[in-house]
Amino acid sequence: MKEITVITKNEIGALAEVCSILGKAGINLQGISANGVDNKGIIKIITSDPISSENFLNKKGYKTKINDVIVAKINDRPGELSKLIEKLSRERVNLESVYLLNNTKGIVEIAIIPERTEDIEKITDMIGKGYIA
Repeated sequence: MKEITVITKNEIGALAEVCSILGKAGINLQGISANGVDNKGIIKIITSDPISSENFLNKKGYKTKINDVIVAKINDRPGELSKLIEKLSRERVNLESVYLLNNTKGIVEIAIIPERTEDIEKITDMIGKGYIA
């Protein structure tokens, strides 16, 4: 799975425009996080087609960056995310972003994007496929 980071101006309509570009291209959003930091908007999206998404956004003048995403599954209970993040911290893994993707039947899917690409294998080994805390 891939995440696309889009840098915009922090202004009214910026998020709407990014979503519109992708929607008109027939690309489905599977996850999204958007934050305003001073005069910049930082939008992180997971789509059904990351390569086409990046191409459409770049053609419209947006700066983008693609990152690998690791999906961890945890139980929907207080403290479960903390356990996972503490485990990553003990292994000296710094995270660029973490956000919720899905919550179904008591299982929460969390998107994890490490700051360093070389930590992807470490995280995957630690949490394994289908990790549930």
